[in-house]
Amino acid sequence: MKANRIKQINLSSGAKLLHIQNSDLPYDIVSVWLRAGSRLEPRGKEGMAHLFEHLLMNKTVKYPNKVARLHMLESNGIYSNAFTNREFVYYYHDQLKEGTMKSLNFLLDGLRNSIIDASSLESEKKIVLNEMLRKRNNPVKYIFDLNFRSLFKNSSLAHSVLGDEKSVNSIGVKDMEDYRNKYYQPSNFYFVIISSLPTDKFVKVIDKYLSNFKKLPLNFKKENFSRPAKLIIEKRNLDQPQVSYSFRILSPSVKEIIILNFINDYLTDTWISRLIVRLRLENNLTYWVNGSNYYYHDAGYFSFAFSSEAKKLNKIFSIIKEELDILKNKTIDQKALKAHKISFKSSFIKNVSDPSNLLSYYGSAFVTGRQIFTVKEFLRHVDNITPRKIQAVAKKYFIKENISVSLIGKIKKQAIKI
Repeated sequence: MKANRIKQINLSSGAKLLHIQNSDLPYDIVSVWLRAGSRLEPRGKEGMAHLFEHLLMNKTVKYPNKVARLHMLESNGIYSNAFTNREFVYYYHDQLKEGTMKSLNFLLDGLRNSIIDASSLESEKKIVLNEMLRKRNNPVKYIFDLNFRSLFKNSSLAHSVLGDEKSVNSIGVKDMEDYRNKYYQPSNFYFVIISSLPTDKFVKVIDKYLSNFKKLPLNFKKENFSRPAKLIIEKRNLDQPQVSYSFRILSPSVKEIIILNFINDYLTDTWISRLIVRLRLENNLTYWVNGSNYYYHDAGYFSFAFSSEAKKLNKIFSIIKEELDILKNKTIDQKALKAHKISFKSSFIKNVSDPSNLLSYYGSAFVTGRQIFTVKEFLRHVDNITPRKIQAVAKKYFIKENISVSLIGKIKKQAIKI
């Protein structure tokens, strides 16, 4: 992969543009990101951000038929998709290089001229409710909703991105219009484009589309977080409980996030990772341990997810604690550190070699206001990780006050020793 060159520009319309000039990809990506995720929804209307994402870009004034618009996109070699999380939502197209400007025009047309009517809204609610049921029936995925309920209780991050049946069914067209008017405006548009085309071409087209766009005051309130719930259990008849052992992380720096990502790889997801070695290879306590960590503009989490027999859980928790204590109190062997850096960099490079993952890497930093590192700069920061830096981050964040355990299965609270 060639080195990425990036440009950040504040557009005259109030929107922002991040242009990743990567000429070795076989196709380009155009996207728009907004701070309009589920944490900004009105109380009682949970699931609205995600439902809105399902509806935007389907029908426009120019293309009032959803199927006809989708056929038009795909006949021009344009693949479209969208994603919503608690912090932001984004819409993206990927296409062959010769179709990039046409694709951008389609994206902008959908952003500005989408039609959301009662019939489409009611139809899409059924899709979302089905999606909700599928997620709830999958403990491996649903455990993360429990994580947020326990790690960020009583906050905007606690409820599910999908909402629940009652909240989704309560959403009307007027609610959608109010949400759109509040958050879907130029000052909240973050365009992220991966293309070797000149930046000026994108600036001209975007500002033209956004001229005379309705604008309202936009303020994001600072949120205070209470201490996480130590343990949350959802009773289900599972042969093996699904478990997530997590830490709440508040306002880490970008360099701390890189170290936390490295620690995640050091502990989970590879055959040389410490928890895989100890929990699977040495003690046969679980099939695998999946690491996960994610950061919003003000908060995030660091999590280990696994399943095991109920009688083995306390032993697993004890080993996790031992490995975290080692990170905090002992110096990692230089040979082991080198091996894990190679493994981590290899995994990272393979991940961002997928253009959609590269888009996510840059876009999530851009929309949350974090400092943006090119891939080359990221790898250089990994090389500069030292045992002392790992210790400092581990001591700061892997503390008793930040721990929360979520569990799905047949087990009593008093049986769990964290």
